[in-house]
Amino acid sequence: MFKMPVGETVEDGIDLSVSQGSFPFDFGCISYSRPRARVACGHRLICAGAAVGALCEEQKGKRRFLAGNAAEEMLAEMEAGDGLKATGTMWTRRQFESVARNLLEAFSDTTALGTLLPTPRIEGHIPTRDLSLLIERLASSEVSRGAAAVEDGLLVHSAGDLPLDSEAFAALVQTHLEALVALGVQMDMSRPLSTSIALPDGPLLIAPAGDSAIAVWTDSEADHTAMLANAA
Repeated sequence: MFKMPVGETVEDGIDLSVSQGSFPFDFGCISYSRPRARVACGHRLICAGAAVGALCEEQKGKRRFLAGNAAEEMLAEMEAGDGLKATGTMWTRRQFESVARNLLEAFSDTTALGTLLPTPRIEGHIPTRDLSLLIERLASSEVSRGAAAVEDGLLVHSAGDLPLDSEAFAALVQTHLEALVALGVQMDMSRPLSTSIALPDGPLLIAPAGDSAIAVWTDSEADHTAMLANAA
């Protein structure tokens, strides 16, 4: 199992068992190992005092891992079986952010992270063919109604349904994209911003994608942060 960042060790006497969901420290990690093992077989990630993410070996000695709810369930089974040793480590907020950005799959619900994590971004020039494939993939999501790519106010590629006709939709996306760029400049932000717009039939995600912008019309339950992370 891979190692987590070092930090301040959680004091003895605190219950770190898998059955516990809240803890008296803000950010950190609880590492679990088998009774006679020296290396961890799983980790739970702590944000705002709550266990919000997990990773665990699928089988002993195998380099395959479970994440999210599946990892929590496996750790609970292992704890109920032969038992587990638990070691807690407290992190700074920045340490947690660094780990979470690279292990989004560990979180079954990224909304639990609140505003801690910046929205993932799609960087660099994207060839037209790759952009079309990206739009097709985004549109095929179970929570997506349709997706489109817009460049300089023109619709480059679309798939599925859109809330407006092509010309009006491209103009809408371009207007919001320009507003996002202007806001980012005013706030001296190096990362391009993305936004979610509440529409009557479901929110619309708009995000920069290289020299273009992508827009995804989704169902209300869609996780836009996870959607962008997978696309990136």
